[in-house]
Amino acid sequence: MDVFYSFLGAFVAALFVDRTLRAKRYRGPTSDHFNGKVFYNYGAVPGKKDAQKTHLSLIKWLFLKRHKDTPKWVKKTAIEGTRTPRAVGGRIHVTFINHSTVLIHVNGMNILTDPIWSNRVSPVSFLGPVRFTKNPVKIKDLPPIDVVLVSHNHYDHMDIPTLKKIQRRWDPEIVVPLGNETFLTSLGLKKVTELDWWEKTSFRKKTKISCVPANHFSSRALSDRNKTLWGGFVIETPQGDIYFAGDTGYGPFVEKIREHYPKGFRLGLIPIGAFKPEFFMGAIHVSPEQAMQIHRDLGIKTSVGIHFGTFQLANDDQDEPPKMIHELLENSSDPKPDFRILDNGDTVIL
Repeated sequence: MDVFYSFLGAFVAALFVDRTLRAKRYRGPTSDHFNGKVFYNYGAVPGKKDAQKTHLSLIKWLFLKRHKDTPKWVKKTAIEGTRTPRAVGGRIHVTFINHSTVLIHVNGMNILTDPIWSNRVSPVSFLGPVRFTKNPVKIKDLPPIDVVLVSHNHYDHMDIPTLKKIQRRWDPEIVVPLGNETFLTSLGLKKVTELDWWEKTSFRKKTKISCVPANHFSSRALSDRNKTLWGGFVIETPQGDIYFAGDTGYGPFVEKIREHYPKGFRLGLIPIGAFKPEFFMGAIHVSPEQAMQIHRDLGIKTSVGIHFGTFQLANDDQDEPPKMIHELLENSSDPKPDFRILDNGDTVIL
């Protein structure tokens, strides 16, 4: 009987935690990526078999492969960050801060992608993947932020403490995929704009931002999987278009983006890490080879690798993705792709 009550108590506690953390389900018209209940990737139809396959793969990775095959990560420092002035004229300033957080200075605006300053990516501060590379710049040392792009609601991309600090300091516009506005505003965040795939919003000085598809999923808890949308963003400016891929695996969406933006991109921010084991991670995270393929497929002039070396989220080593990119570049025929790996806090001017 004691075991029964212990199990019952744990079950009730799990339900309470799930109810507290989960994102509210989006309600709206159906589309080619929303069936009225959940969102799904292009080329996929949600169903019980797909869900069961995903859950079995997750269990296999967590209990059989993750700890056995994961290299040991070590704590690292990062180069000292500096305040970068607003870009002027035809230049684009790109500062890779860490993980998927990039500071873009373009057309007189400062845009921040998936900002994460927390030490862990988790609902709590004492559990979950911990930061292995120190953040190279403090929030207070950033230039005034005009727009924040949040690709989806996973904890390593939608960091609520960071978003609140940024909004208190500069009150920027926060742009998110469909269904995430309700969740953020329920936590006290303001000036949130949500977009469906291919929807567009305009900002000052002829800058437009579109939400574009990605191959991923969403969840903050156990019962809200794919109840809100995920995606990447395209920033249209007179200095050239910028593609922020967010968090994604490779999929049919790449061809659709190419169809919408046939002239290609001046800059691409492409994830390269957390891709092993590929039997599980391949559906949601691109490998370095696939990141290079996206660079070619979308006609990107200059790409910067993101989503590596900060949090241990998969079985690849913290230095493995950038090493693979360098090897791919060495073995590429001339003219070699302009795909750059930056140190945390490093800035390039295009």
